[in-house]
Amino acid sequence: MLKRFKERSGIYIADIAGQDRLAYSLSSNVDFYDLSKWPKNETCPGMILRFFDLENGEVCQPFEKKDDVIYGNVLYLEGYCWFLQADRQTGKITLYRYLPASVPEAVTSFSMDEIDAYNLSVMGNQVHVTSQDCDKFCCYYPEAFSFPIGNHETAVFIDDGKVYLENWIEEGWDNENNCASKDYRFYDEVIIRDFKGNILSKETGTLYQSRDGGWWIG
Repeated sequence: MLKRFKERSGIYIADIAGQDRLAYSLSSNVDFYDLSKWPKNETCPGMILRFFDLENGEVCQPFEKKDDVIYGNVLYLEGYCWFLQADRQTGKITLYRYLPASVPEAVTSFSMDEIDAYNLSVMGNQVHVTSQDCDKFCCYYPEAFSFPIGNHETAVFIDDGKVYLENWIEEGWDNENNCASKDYRFYDEVIIRDFKGNILSKETGTLYQSRDGGWWIG
């Protein structure tokens, strides 16, 4: 049977891992890095963040749309939805925790000048605010630390003082003929680092988060 939410916008709806009642959507694909580089003499169109209740069809919007204000990914932990809001007019990035139909609670905020906005997100089995580029991983909350990473590494989650990263590996590419050789392989490995960046372990595999919030290596 086809069900309908009480409000329909035609915007892609994404799952929120760790629970099976709520989903969310963002009304544009502008990210924090885009906002940080937006021309100073131009206004960035505002973004709408919506939450969808899969039990009763309700749709909740914690904030009204406002120019120069955008949102990031949503994380479900400790009974709340967590997300970042960037406001270019105030120069602040704020971490919120939220339950639909309630008032969003500001947990902490940062100056946009103090944070690398590239791949800025919330992650972890305890809420962490992080960013990462091709050679560096940074954490800003609940504690500040950073370390260099390889060109193909991507941090996926944080748990128990460890950062879990995926690293993609390509083997057997024939550079002379610009094609895959008969021995070609493309796969991921999981790298676990401590907060100083020391490698604790490596193994072939990819990280997958199930709907109950648990993590698997496959």
